[in-house]
Amino acid sequence: MVWELFSPEDAAKLSAEYDREISDAESSLIEDMNRADPGSRFECDASSWRKCRGGRQLRRVWVRPLKPIAVEQFRLEFRSGSHDQKFSFIANFVYVDGAYRFVGGGGAAFWAKPGEQVRWI
Repeated sequence: MVWELFSPEDAAKLSAEYDREISDAESSLIEDMNRADPGSRFECDASSWRKCRGGRQLRRVWVRPLKPIAVEQFRLEFRSGSHDQKFSFIANFVYVDGAYRFVGGGGAAFWAKPGEQVRWI
C-alpha cells in the first residue's frame, strides 16, 4: 500500500486505522444495498469527482505523509440489477501498484482529520 510514504511509527498507527476504515466501509455498503434493494445484484458506475495532492492540502492532518500523496475522489453510483433503485456516495482512492486503493469515504483520505477544508486541484 502507501505505508512507505509514512514514518514507521505513523504507518503502524495507520495500519490499524485502515483495517477499521475498510470494515466500516464494507458494513456501510452492505447496509445501503440492503436498504435499496435487498437480495439484488448491483452495478457500479464510477465517475471522477476531484483530485487532491496531499502536499497541497490546506487541512491539518492526523498523520502527515513524508511525500505528497495524490488522492482522487470518485462518485460511486450503485444501481440495482432488478429494480430501479440506486444510491451513490463519494469515496477516496490512491493509485498504487497498478490499481486504485480505497483510502476512505467522504471528504478526505482516512489519515486526514474530517471536517476541515481542503483545496482540491
